[in-house]
Amino acid sequence: MTLDRALALSQTSAVFNWGTYPFVCQKEIPAFMTTESQEAIYQVDRAIGQIRRGGQVSFETRSGERYLFCAAEFLDRDSEDYSAASCFFALPENRYLFLKHGQYDFSKSYDSAVRLSSFDDVQLAAEQLTTDKDSSLGDDFPACDLSHELKPVLRLLKWAYALPVALMKPLASEEKAPASVPWLSEDLLETYLFSLPSSIKLISSAKLPIAATEQAEILAYGSRSSAQEHFVLRIGHPNKNKSAPLVRMHSECFTGDLLASLRCDCGSQLHSAIDLCVEAGFGLILYLHQEGRGIGLANKVRAYALQDQGLDTVQANAVLGFHPDERDFAVAKSILESLGINKLHLISNNPYKRESLEKEGFNVERLVPLKIAATSHSKAYLDTKVEKMGHKL
Repeated sequence: MTLDRALALSQTSAVFNWGTYPFVCQKEIPAFMTTESQEAIYQVDRAIGQIRRGGQVSFETRSGERYLFCAAEFLDRDSEDYSAASCFFALPENRYLFLKHGQYDFSKSYDSAVRLSSFDDVQLAAEQLTTDKDSSLGDDFPACDLSHELKPVLRLLKWAYALPVALMKPLASEEKAPASVPWLSEDLLETYLFSLPSSIKLISSAKLPIAATEQAEILAYGSRSSAQEHFVLRIGHPNKNKSAPLVRMHSECFTGDLLASLRCDCGSQLHSAIDLCVEAGFGLILYLHQEGRGIGLANKVRAYALQDQGLDTVQANAVLGFHPDERDFAVAKSILESLGINKLHLISNNPYKRESLEKEGFNVERLVPLKIAATSHSKAYLDTKVEKMGHKL
């Protein structure tokens, strides 16, 4: 079953929605990690690091085609592995429309992608395809549809917080990728998606008195096969009657949480959620590693720049090549289960978070809204979250 085919089964199976490519689980997540699972997590994590360093990754499709690829934005000027005669670029179609015509088409699926193979200079083409300026392609770069088998490559670039623009080099049947290059396949990516949430375990915990209360503890979660880290702020003590606790699933926001940015409500939401937990006597703040609704800090800054030019937050993500929300909350399932939580009051304005937990079997007794006053800088952003993303503000 391909990653895209998983969509057809989503009505009858539990889904981990990792942004563009859901993976459908036909069985329960194992309580232990197999050698195959650990190897898949290690290899994908290694590939993510390789992409961030500007390195190459090898990918094999289910039909047996093999490719070398790298993130176009990190292409080394001195690279001899890629030439205009033998390579092509893969990127989301809305990004292509923006770069070529200064437009985007929301009637098209966010997963729609194109292949570009008409260019003379690889380095110049990479620079044009990774710019944030519209209409940069002019009359060049005619596009054709991209094979569904190659769309996981764009997904992998997103996991590396790179722009989803890949430079692809097909490998001949007898040609081998360098031994130092990580090797991936669609089966390996499926195993990774299936295995990563259950690999997240408690690493350590310590008392952490904070300004709002001295009765707080921080818990660090990680995986021995991955560099992913997540944290929980546990406030107060559980009620003896074991009533459902307050829980906030908060995605990290450097600009809002640390710098008190006025462009979003994240920092205010975080501190309001902490205050609610203190007032209730017990609560959990899950601080998840998925900056910028899952696109990463650098890409969030790119989206800010596009918003400065008049786009809203959904449009900015689309022309960069992302979904409006690339986050996944499957890891939260493992964390909550490790804490013995099966029912909760969810502190959130986002119905998607509730749906994600309920699909995983949690009893979300109610949503606890966070009413944050808009500023002149955040009003358009908050309005877009209501109008286009279904948030209940």
